[in-house]
Amino acid sequence: NTCVWETQVMHPGDEARAELLLSPGHAVTLFEQSRPSNASDQDWHKHQFALRSIVAEICCTVSGSTLLETLEPLLADTKSVVPPPPRRRSKKKKKNQLPKINNKPQSHYIQWRESQKTGETNKQKRE
Repeated sequence: NTCVWETQVMHPGDEARAELLLSPGHAVTLFEQSRPSNASDQDWHKHQFALRSIVAEICCTVSGSTLLETLEPLLADTKSVVPPPPRRRSKKKKKNQLPKINNKPQSHYIQWRESQKTGETNKQKRE
């Protein structure tokens, strides 16, 4: 993948845009685009989040606030609806799935150690 910068879209860094560093909300509105007709809800939400997170990261570096403090108000105005996560299939035991003890998977090493137990104490084994 290669990155190509379109010079028509790029805004040169000058003093005219310096106030945007202290006003992330205005910066988002300046760089926001209309939604393409072929964009899914999920892709559009990702795009909106990416725009806001990049603006917040740049602005919080200048203002000295944290990323979360800067990003949270920007996310409040997103109008897209996040689709629900895909439904999970029923849990079927896979062929090579490790057996569970107390709801935790048991490793091959622990299985081997359990198979080596004979009931003897360490003192009996040494004798």
